[in-house]
Order: sequence, then C-alpha cells, then structure tokens
Amino acid sequence: MRSPVSSPSLQQTMSAPPRSTTAEALGGRCRYCNGTLPSGRRLTFCPHCGQNLTVQHCPACNTELEVGWKFCTTCGRGVADA
Repeated sequence: MRSPVSSPSLQQTMSAPPRSTTAEALGGRCRYCNGTLPSGRRLTFCPHCGQNLTVQHCPACNTELEVGWKFCTTCGRGVADA
C-alpha cells in the first residue's frame, strides 16, 4: 500500500502567514511590559517580555482578538483600543 505524499505547496496554502505589526502602530511601547519596541521592523512578539503583540484579549471574557477589533466576537463587549 502506498502512503500519501505531502505536497509542500498544499502545506503552505493551508497555513496562514504569521501576523506582525510595527512599533509605530503600537505607540512605540509594549502594552504588556511597557518596554521600548524596536522601530523600523515588523514585530510579532515583544523582545523584552515575549508577549504576542498581534493580539489582544477581551476584558470581559478573555477571548483572543486581533488588534484593532472594536467588539469581542464571543460576548460582544466593546474593546478599547490598545
């Protein structure tokens, strides 16, 4: 019996590209540790505390939300801008 062959192009299309943001978009500081973020490059994680900078959490139910969303997708609560 032959085993299925995994196609690299199929794997690439199935996985989403990593999200990133910039220090300028975040106000120059990490919202978790207040560390200064390096400018002029794309960021996914804070170099000081390691937190993911491309998501935020709902203050009511802790659902992971993308930065910039105005309302929680789970409970509907308004989310303050990060």
